[in-house]
Amino acid sequence: MPLKSQIEALLAGSGKALSYKEIARLTEASVDDVIITVRALHREYEETSRGIRLAVTGQKAELVTAPKYAPLVQKYINKEEDEMTQAQIETLAILAYRGPLTRAELEDIRGVNCAVILRNLLIVGLIEERTVSPSNLYEVSTVFLKGIGADRVENLPEYEDLRRDTQSTQT
Repeated sequence: MPLKSQIEALLAGSGKALSYKEIARLTEASVDDVIITVRALHREYEETSRGIRLAVTGQKAELVTAPKYAPLVQKYINKEEDEMTQAQIETLAILAYRGPLTRAELEDIRGVNCAVILRNLLIVGLIEERTVSPSNLYEVSTVFLKGIGADRVENLPEYEDLRRDTQSTQT
């Protein structure tokens, strides 16, 4: 598989900036080859009229929306914010009352893969991700709390009762 295609796939699939080192590890290429390929991709995206660009900061690369298409994407995001899915609402409720949780813990509770839901909630700022080795923890954000009129999760309706109930079922 061409390194260029592998890098594009990783950046598109991750939805976040990846370090050259991480890309090299995943593609089994050298860091130098990754740097050369990322630079070539960056030039290619800049020279063509595409809807995405390759943002390069320090030792990381990320696929981002081309500036002239930002209003279109914002329109979509605003629409998505107005139309939360049942799965997103359920995920937010679980994270609010039982979080912080790893993705695996959340998927165990919900019984389905939550990668896309978590990514979308991260994009709109309703949850936050903390890197804790070996897994990331997800929890509701202050944006979410402000949106529902709470200043912290402990002030959510019936928080103590529900938290106590979920802790007793886990033991």
